[in-house]
Amino acid sequence: MKMADMLMKSGDADISSVFLSQSFILEEINGQLQPASQNSSIMNEKFDIFAALKDQIAFNKSINMNTDYLEQGLEFLDKFKLSGSVPKINSFA
Repeated sequence: MKMADMLMKSGDADISSVFLSQSFILEEINGQLQPASQNSSIMNEKFDIFAALKDQIAFNKSINMNTDYLEQGLEFLDKFKLSGSVPKINSFA
């Protein structure tokens, strides 16, 4: 959700929508789907957004839906992950 908010504030609304939709977690209570609360047990499950986006892309392609924004979101995540593992350049050297 925070990623979606930051992207929205930076003007990247299209990619923001990809992450916003991934942040909605529903649980079944008495036969009805409802938003999960912070105390729900489902909130303790590990979530792999890379796998979720790849699955969404595959599903959309199987029904001939556009995947441009999902693919842009996945590309953004790959770059974001890479930026955390690349050593910083000392510009004062």
